[in-house]
This record gives sequence, C-alpha cells and structure tokens, in this order.
Amino acid sequence: MRSINNTSINFGLVNVAVKVYAATENHDVKFHQRHGGQAGCRGLLGRQNVCKDCGQVVEFGDIVKGFDVDGATVILTGDELAAVENEAGKALEVVQFVHAEEVDPMLLQAPYYLEPSAASLSGYALLREVLTETDRVGMVRYTHRGRTHLAVLRCAGAVLVLHNIAWPDELRAPEFAILTRKVTLEPKAVKMATQLVESMMATFDGAELVDVYQRRLAAVVEAKAVDTPLPVVSAASADGGVEDVSDLLAALEASIKRHPAGEGRGKPPAKRAPAKRAAVASKAAARKAVA
Repeated sequence: MRSINNTSINFGLVNVAVKVYAATENHDVKFHQRHGGQAGCRGLLGRQNVCKDCGQVVEFGDIVKGFDVDGATVILTGDELAAVENEAGKALEVVQFVHAEEVDPMLLQAPYYLEPSAASLSGYALLREVLTETDRVGMVRYTHRGRTHLAVLRCAGAVLVLHNIAWPDELRAPEFAILTRKVTLEPKAVKMATQLVESMMATFDGAELVDVYQRRLAAVVEAKAVDTPLPVVSAASADGGVEDVSDLLAALEASIKRHPAGEGRGKPPAKRAPAKRAAVASKAAARKAVA
C-alpha cells in the first residue's frame, strides 16, 4: 500500500506523526468511454470527446461504455446497463437485522489507516491504549487538498483508523411534510413486526453479503466477451420473489412465514466485562492519585 498523506495526531501537547492509507478499494467493474454509434470505431475518447483512434469528435449519443477483457473490448449499451440495474432491483431490501454494535465501523465511508513513524511509535501506542481502555474515540479536524475535514479517530486492533464524517451544517434537515401526519399503529402489527425482526436476526458477516449488481454485470461482460447469449434472470430472481401484498398485516404475515420463529441466529451485543470496567476505573484512580 502507498500512503496518501503524511500528517500528525495532536492530543494535548502530544504529537504523533503518522502516514495515512486508504483502507478500502473499489470493486466495481471499470468502464471507459468509447466511440460508439453506427459508424463508431470503438476507440477510447480523449479530451472534448475526441476519439483517440480515428480522431473524430464523438456526439454525446454515440458515447458507449467499454470494458477490456484479455485485450479485446466489450461494449455495453445503455439499455443493457439499465437492464442489469433493473434486474438487481432498486428497492431498499433489508437482508438482515443485526445489533448495531456488531457492524464494524470500518464499513463506514472513507476509513483511513494511520501508520506511526518509528520515532512516534510510543505516542501512537499510548493513544491507542487510552482509546481502547476508555472505549472512546477522538473527534478530529484536519485540512487536506484544499478542504477542512471532520473525522472520528478510533482503534481497530493494533491500528488507529480515521473515518471522515460530515460537518453538521452539511446535513440537510429532514423537512418532509408527510412525517407530521399522525399514524396509529395496530398493536397486532407492532407485535408481528417485532416477531419478524427477531426471526431475521443474524450475526453480522459481511462475507455473506453479495453485490448483486456487480456480480450480474460481470456475468454479462463475460458472456459478451465470448459472444455467448446473455444469462437469463427470472423475474423471481430479479425481485427476490416478493409477492404483491399491499395490506400491511398481510405482508407481515407472509414475511413471517418466510422466516419462521426461532430461525434468527443473532447474538447479543458484546459488552465489556464488569471486571475490566473496574480495572479501568482502578487504573484511572491510580493515575489521578499519582498526579
């Protein structure tokens, strides 16, 4: 990995020099704009949409998406891309319910690993120890590439991780008039919904979750690369086999049938043992007494 920035962490008068590394990578299929249309040569487009192969200026409507496979270029049309997106579905589908504490904060956007310099290893270890023992995170403000950022500093095992977060004034107010309407929930609906959540509980495992869109897109690219028919996706597979249920209670009942009671396998959130909490308090008291 290559560091993207050299900086330092300042807490109080302690300065810890660190290198910053991007902790995530993009798994999306990488496309390039190509010269399409009836007379298109499929060449790469340069600045101002000029084809690098034939030198023509390509009209917007003739720009297509190209993907390189073993030296050959696979062209996907807008309709084919739209079809893949429709097959993946645009609904916000809940696939699991998990305890919030089980979701690794590393899944948040823009996590960065922080590597200490040799001279700052002791200060790095000290900050890591304090954050771990006190179950706390640091609120960080820093400027990079012409912008001041707000971030959270936390521990992830032996490494310190920086998570960018939005500034408070960057968040839009949820001004939706419909939310002011009074809603009366039937006790039966609340009970059934609770039962459904419990039956869908699971221990969070990111490896079990699949990027359906990217997998489907890769299958289409592979099929076109060898000039074979595109894989067919049935309607049931595309929409998850969801029934047309408009009534709330009926939908809950149908959902519960799909997830029988007792099927949930979630575990309760991990809690720090009382003994460890006591030990932390004892250490804090001892340090205060010494001071």
